[in-house]
Amino acid sequence: MPFRKIGILTASRTNNNGTDLQAAAMFYVFKHICGNDIAIEIINYQNECLEKTNKLFRHFSIKDILKVPYRIFMIITHKSFRKKSWKRSKRKYDFKNFASIENDYSGIIVGSDQIWNLSITGGDLNFFLPNLLSVKKYSYSPSFGTNDLSIFEKSYNISSLLNFFLLVSVREETNVESLRRIGVKATYALDPIILAGDAFLDSIAAKKINKRFILLYLIEDNDEAMLFAKEFAAIHKIPIVSIGEPRHKRHGIYNKSFVSIKKWLSFIRDAEIVVTNSYHGVSTALTFGKQIKFFKLANEIANSRVSSLYNSLDISENVELDYCTINALIEIKRKDSYAYAKNIIRGILNEKNN
Repeated sequence: MPFRKIGILTASRTNNNGTDLQAAAMFYVFKHICGNDIAIEIINYQNECLEKTNKLFRHFSIKDILKVPYRIFMIITHKSFRKKSWKRSKRKYDFKNFASIENDYSGIIVGSDQIWNLSITGGDLNFFLPNLLSVKKYSYSPSFGTNDLSIFEKSYNISSLLNFFLLVSVREETNVESLRRIGVKATYALDPIILAGDAFLDSIAAKKINKRFILLYLIEDNDEAMLFAKEFAAIHKIPIVSIGEPRHKRHGIYNKSFVSIKKWLSFIRDAEIVVTNSYHGVSTALTFGKQIKFFKLANEIANSRVSSLYNSLDISENVELDYCTINALIEIKRKDSYAYAKNIIRGILNEKNN
């Protein structure tokens, strides 16, 4: 069968900074490997559960209505970012027409982010590429969002789908062992944002912020994080800048809600310290070599993503980060992950792998 093109199946339609950034990093890495002679694109796949946060109105309350201007801003800025950051398939796929995707691609790379977390995708098995017989299947660093895969295996028999993949890698090292227990051979691959590196992020970020500040980036309210930021600010005599969804005004904190991905990156890059409970906040801050104070989410399962990332880089929580050690380990994992990514492309092109 003649070569068609390569598709990347990921979350690429949600108005979330980390999600769009990982999609951009995936395209950047694999486009760099493919060069200009091999056609590669992000597959325009619609998952209603992942995209429900894109809705302008969610609860029809006064509080919800007040967030509409922010959501309009996010729709506009994310649409612009996607258009500039990757090539997307002209054809849109959804649950109904997904089976026809094998007519358009010789190989599909699934990843990254929580597209294998069936709890948030509404049990969407299309991210596992079922019933596609003529497409070569690979994964690069998707996340299950949990260490325990027994429920997914019992409910969806994911091992029967993953064993049709030619190579499987996952973002959390703990899932390598979890998959082994259900009969799937897998390896660990570095988060694509970290793999792409700080130069990639810096090429996107807005201009440098020439002021000292503490960055507070919370995806849910956390009083402990607020208290830590205020104490740190008092000791070091620098202001606190909070970015993200509009929140109640708090004394001593400058709220910046209408922040594009470019500006979001510059706030992380230029902060004195990043105080966050976001996985993507942590992974981006690590890539920029920033000091991080991580606070856990109320949902303990969601915290496993950061715990696994820290464990893979031998990072202890609540200590000053030693980037001489961390960057040395990242470089080792970056080399291994990039070699794995190159082997994916070789496999799709029927070339001999290393």
